[in-house]
Amino acid sequence: MQTIRCIVTCRRSVVRTGMALIFNAFENMEVVGREESDLLEEAFLLQPDLVMYGLCRVQEDDCQALEKLEDEYQALEKLKELCRWTKVIVFSPDPLAGEEIAGLAGVSDGYIQVPLLPRLLHWAVELACSTGCFLYLGFIQSMKPGQEEMH
Repeated sequence: MQTIRCIVTCRRSVVRTGMALIFNAFENMEVVGREESDLLEEAFLLQPDLVMYGLCRVQEDDCQALEKLEDEYQALEKLKELCRWTKVIVFSPDPLAGEEIAGLAGVSDGYIQVPLLPRLLHWAVELACSTGCFLYLGFIQSMKPGQEEMH
């Protein structure tokens, strides 16, 4: 079985550390990279198979939130340009609106709403990496109002 080399990045240290512990617990995954290092440099040097990119938004006004999300998209675009071989999966504990998920689909290989049980998280990551599917594993009720409900 091939080992998947993974970089876990998130602004929140506790989230980053927790995700790294989960991934290191699986026999076919290894978290690589230095804590607090520049993601683009680290990814280019290490050439990981996977980058788990955490969107950890703090409560802020809509203008600041949109600005930060645009910065996140630009960082992901640059990562995909530098590391075409690397799968990028975005995760977030916060529900995202449909247009945010659509925007992420253009700059990443998958999206997972956390928290998930470790085994389900592992399965979702493997599925996204092997098939290129763009996942949304949150609840449809967590999508922001104004979207059509699915029945």
